[in-house]
Amino acid sequence: MALAKQKRVQKSARFGVASLVVMVAMLLGLAFTAAGAYAQEPQPPVDRRADLGDAPDSTNHHGIHNTAYPGVPGRFPTVFDGAPPGEGHGPLHHHTDQVWLGDKITQEAEADLGPDQDKDGSGADLNNILDDGKDNANNDGGDDGWLRRDEARFPNCGETELLVRVRKNPASQQTRVFLNVWFDGNRDGDWADRGPCEPDGHSNEWIVQNYPIDLTAFTGDFADIPVKTVLIYNEKPDQPAWIRFMLSDEEAVMPPQSDANPNPIPDGRGPDNGYNIGETEDYLVRFPDEPPSDLRADLGDAPDATNHHGLPQQAYPGAPARFPTVWDVPATEVSGPKHADATIVWLGEKVSHEEEADRPPDTDPTTNITNNGADVAAMDQDRGDDGWLNIHTVQFPDCGHDELRVQVSDRPGVNAKMYLNVYFDGNRNGQWGERKECGPAANDPNSVDYGHEWIVQNFPIDTSLFTGTMEFTVPTMMIMNDHKDADAWVRFMLTEEPVTELAPFEHDGRGPHAPAMWQMGETEDYIWRPPLPPQDEAKPDLGDAPDSTNHHGLKQEAYPGVTAAFPTVWDVTAPDVSGPKHRNAIPIRLGYHVSGEEEADKLPDEDGVTNITDNGADAASMDKDEGDDGWLEREHTRFVDCEEARLKVRVSNLSLPSTPNGRRMFLNVWFDGNRNGQWGERKACSDQPVEDKPEDFAHEWIVQNFVVVVPSTPSVHEYVVPTFKVFNERPNAAAWVRFTLSEEPIKALAPFQHDGRGPQAPAMWQLGETEDYLYVPPFDQGEPGEVHAVKSSSADGHAVALGEVFTYTVEIEHAGGSAPIQLKMSDPLPPEVALVGPPHVQVLTPFVSTAHLTYDPGMGPNGAILWEGVMDPNAKAAISFPVRLQRCPPEESAEIVNQAVIVARDGRELAKPEHRLKADCQVQTPPEVILEKHVVRDFQVIQPQEPGGAQEADTEVVRGQSFGYELVLGAKNLPGPQTFLITDTLPAGLVAVGVQAGEGEAVIQDEGRAMRWRVRLNPEHHVARLRIQVRPTDKVLCGDRLINIAHWAAVVGDEVVARGQSNPAIIVLTCADLGDAPDSSNHSGLKMHAYPGVEAQFPTVFDPATGLEQGPK
Repeated sequence: MALAKQKRVQKSARFGVASLVVMVAMLLGLAFTAAGAYAQEPQPPVDRRADLGDAPDSTNHHGIHNTAYPGVPGRFPTVFDGAPPGEGHGPLHHHTDQVWLGDKITQEAEADLGPDQDKDGSGADLNNILDDGKDNANNDGGDDGWLRRDEARFPNCGETELLVRVRKNPASQQTRVFLNVWFDGNRDGDWADRGPCEPDGHSNEWIVQNYPIDLTAFTGDFADIPVKTVLIYNEKPDQPAWIRFMLSDEEAVMPPQSDANPNPIPDGRGPDNGYNIGETEDYLVRFPDEPPSDLRADLGDAPDATNHHGLPQQAYPGAPARFPTVWDVPATEVSGPKHADATIVWLGEKVSHEEEADRPPDTDPTTNITNNGADVAAMDQDRGDDGWLNIHTVQFPDCGHDELRVQVSDRPGVNAKMYLNVYFDGNRNGQWGERKECGPAANDPNSVDYGHEWIVQNFPIDTSLFTGTMEFTVPTMMIMNDHKDADAWVRFMLTEEPVTELAPFEHDGRGPHAPAMWQMGETEDYIWRPPLPPQDEAKPDLGDAPDSTNHHGLKQEAYPGVTAAFPTVWDVTAPDVSGPKHRNAIPIRLGYHVSGEEEADKLPDEDGVTNITDNGADAASMDKDEGDDGWLEREHTRFVDCEEARLKVRVSNLSLPSTPNGRRMFLNVWFDGNRNGQWGERKACSDQPVEDKPEDFAHEWIVQNFVVVVPSTPSVHEYVVPTFKVFNERPNAAAWVRFTLSEEPIKALAPFQHDGRGPQAPAMWQLGETEDYLYVPPFDQGEPGEVHAVKSSSADGHAVALGEVFTYTVEIEHAGGSAPIQLKMSDPLPPEVALVGPPHVQVLTPFVSTAHLTYDPGMGPNGAILWEGVMDPNAKAAISFPVRLQRCPPEESAEIVNQAVIVARDGRELAKPEHRLKADCQVQTPPEVILEKHVVRDFQVIQPQEPGGAQEADTEVVRGQSFGYELVLGAKNLPGPQTFLITDTLPAGLVAVGVQAGEGEAVIQDEGRAMRWRVRLNPEHHVARLRIQVRPTDKVLCGDRLINIAHWAAVVGDEVVARGQSNPAIIVLTCADLGDAPDSSNHSGLKMHAYPGVEAQFPTVFDPATGLEQGPK
């Protein structure tokens, strides 16, 4: 527990010089409201020589909570401009060309606003944090001054040595600089804390304190300097941590003293005016010492509705998942494949381990499916799936064959015959195992060929033919693929025995039924997406909304009796306006698929029929583009007149070529709100609308230049896109909707008005796609039903003890009604609890769409959980989040009171579920924890002088004798199960060569110099033992006195709640000496001669069995 906590107050978005630039830009019309377009970034004053850090800072100009660790906002002082009074500026170094860290440096004017010398894949500026307004950090490409960081260890209450490179300009006149280093020891998102060290000391997050560096001593342009730290605060040694290295011409800045912070320590901030020279480098370091685990098992991660949590997982929208993935199921269900030890032979190079597909433990951050019951949509979460090499190019032709490239690895010396089976969900029904007729067999017209979902059947792999890894080309059987353009689940299963068919050539991907399992191998599940066409195969694209300016002179109707005037046909003559045409929709497009055409109403067209008019044959032909798949969940979308909406949109990209706006594309959406066959109108939604205030109007141009930042590598992303207030006079009628993705923003024809046109022919968009939809309201667009909410906790039924972790759950139900409802929930945490993990949404009854879920540490007494989403009639959802009781409630009530508030989109309060929980804060007999340490010599424990007493007497051990230590952990008065973490750093010169734990898990660390033991005791079983075998190195000399003390910590989750240490165990290494004159009383019974014919009787042997006198020792 921290001795002194200097907490920074959570701030809102900064307002300074750069913020003033933002305001001016908004006044000039360069920014829209949150519901519409996003402006180009404001540009602060440029100082191209400056440098800042890149650790997450939630006090940024964007007002975005910048995540340090999952569920923990970063509050590191990084952003320089506009710090509120009392808060620290991030360190800014005005001149980086004098003295700097490492070999390179990249410069920027500010941490979260351009310009920046770092560039992304397209050449655009890459800000240190929050690039393009995204919650990211650690983007500075010049961080290289900390050397050998993979070897670094940060022992709690111990010291370490850091190797740092400092480089100076030969022309620099600077003679001295200071190095400071900070380490986030408790992972709370700042560098302002200290911790306790036994018996009376303290540890620090400020681990290198104003270390002076004499630049005049440099013999060259740089020096690699070993720097010793002070005692380090590191209470969570297995978790990633943010570290700051700051080189400056002045000492570290001390925060001001205050009543709330009477003993401040430097926390990584810089001076108000910045440093003159130097550099700041921030690192998110991940440690190789993961929590000890003997997990070796492996399971798949395809969705499975038979999971332990009863979640109705879907394989595809509307298709229940019936893949056998969960292993431990009742006899009436089918077990998924489980492999007891996936470290003998496995697929690919990596394996992550788990005991069950939907329950922890799991070496990945989350379970393979369901996120341990918190998310019905969680699947495909096994991060070790890497054995299928050609997933992006395989075609899976229907009633055809293909080849799969597969990598297999094994341990040295393994000679096993393995079998590979592969399953492909060809009809997309959420299960494997079917087959279908594909016509007469080629070699026998009287028989039939079948297409299979079990596409690879017991392909043999002999591991005696290789050691390490080997790639195989595996031919498939004839494939069943009824939906060649749709995603499909694929399973690869490698086993030591062949799979037995359930029917001729049919099997469904199951494993042996629990408790049986495969002994070796691995199962890997993939969601296969049809490969994209080559990028050099350009596909032009146009919309398919009806257009009466078509080349055939056909009068098309948008709705019965309403002439269609949507701009869709491209090659028209003024005054007609061109519909949007995209020269090549392949590099970036809406959804997955594109069907190409040169014109909307003329052939050629990849679909075989033109988008509209059927090449002039049918005035009623429209909406014929088969590639329109970017608008997701449209059957659950509701457009309410004069209200905003949320649209879920999918965007896919290959590598994006250069565009006028870097990697930015622009999404625009139109909705025919008055059903007059054209887009572009708006109407007032207030009594006194202001022309330039879009929030006063309802629009048909409902999304205006929403910025889509395209990654530099091929990817697929889904966006929740906010709209302006929607113009929708006839909510129960069908309406035409257009989505256009283009490389340049749309220019308004009138204030906030546009009609969906594209560049006038012969001009066109170069990239992107246009998709048109005839939206049919899935509901009668009546009124939503009632909202009911209930709040509960996992601790209901008992009083919560101090330090106990429990989970709050808010269950929300949208009961009845005939239209979906958009809701917001805020749940301020009471002051007695603290969040210990991220919140999760679980859909209990579909359909629920989550637009926003976060933790805001700046709200309420202790932060708040915020959720926003849309619920269909009769849908149910549960929002859950884990907390810890950190202090007792007032004595008069002894209750923790928590209340959530649920409101409609317009702010109307709909429900306020309250929860009360008793806290048990009675003073109990504190647990008594004793850690005894004894010396073990020749496998015998050297007992203490007094029973139960400390082992403090010296124990002599002769070099060459077998010896080590025994640890005995005991605890009395435990109120319940308690986890302990015991660490033991051996004296210098001793190395651990073995460890054996009677209980718990133990591991040797740091090349034998330390041991770590995690064990759980409970009131019934309150003693645990462990032995460590050690050997001395050449550094230990005869007569050396080696003192060893082990340390224990009681932990709740990841937080240390109590600490202590063992008695000292003292070993004195002795080096015995004896003579070497011959002695016939030797243990071997050999007659020795002193001289020829004279038997040797010299007393040399020390412990003769004969009873003769002993030799001197």
